Amino acid sequence: MTIHDADWLQGFDLDIDTAHDLARPFYAVNTLQNQPELQIAARLEPYRNLVATAVQLSGLRIDRDGRHTRGGLEPVLLIETYRTGSTCGIQGPQRTCVDANTVHIIDFSRPYAGIVKDARGIGALIPHAALQYDPSHDPSYLSFRKDTSHGAGLGLALELFVEEVMTGLTVQAELKAQTLLSLIRAALDGEAAKAEDPQQDLSRALLVERYIAKNVGREDLGTERICRDLAMSRATLYRVFGKGGIEARVRDERLDRCLADLLRAPKFHGAVRQVSNRWGFHDASNFRRAFHTRFGVSPSDCIAQSAFETS
Repeated sequence: MTIHDADWLQGFDLDIDTAHDLARPFYAVNTLQNQPELQIAARLEPYRNLVATAVQLSGLRIDRDGRHTRGGLEPVLLIETYRTGSTCGIQGPQRTCVDANTVHIIDFSRPYAGIVKDARGIGALIPHAALQYDPSHDPSYLSFRKDTSHGAGLGLALELFVEEVMTGLTVQAELKAQTLLSLIRAALDGEAAKAEDPQQDLSRALLVERYIAKNVGREDLGTERICRDLAMSRATLYRVFGKGGIEARVRDERLDRCLADLLRAPKFHGAVRQVSNRWGFHDASNFRRAFHTRFGVSPSDCIAQSAFETS
């Protein structure tokens, strides 16, 4: 499941009057021709001085300038990516567009006009101060394709941050917020093109982590497949994770899945072997040893504890 399919993305419908009131701090909004009713579903959740957003919009025309900004509202940047639809517009001489293949960063303190077409996506509102953003020096608009390293890293970092905040599981929210801010600052500084930029390694690490989580059930998951599927060299992978680090990370992810399954498993003969085989552990003694090293208990103890708790 991708983050865009999560339940918390579902918002609420607003009529045109309510939508105008909601949007007025940021936009002047109007419906598109032949679309008499503006449809908005939105959720905004704060985390410290940032705001995570999840929206569904259709039939919206945006026309923003200084007159439409509430007095005293702190200037912010918006980083945004979509699952479906698009928003295209103009900010000064710069043409802008965001869709399912791109992630963009736009300064909300400057005039902007655009059209939203059946858009569904996520974003984050970030105060200028959080990034030490200088409107007189830093770019007002940046766009990256998701099939580039920096674009993929930005998109993934945004997803991880929004997911953490929206689900209320904020244990790692600070780390994910700082990762996102670091990648945005690197983009603003023009560092996305630097091959050895350390922030590139951070984005690559995020990409690999998500790839492992999505493909952990594959028997052939390892360095060779990751390098091939992510178009990443072994040297780059070893620099990011260390030699042998990928194998350890895949093993730990599989052990975590085993633990989750064992805690839910009914107690029966062969349950441990069934679960270990499911996640690629075919040597029983090696599995028991690795499991105990990671969690401090045996696999069978997890099933016994689960059975006790649910009886």
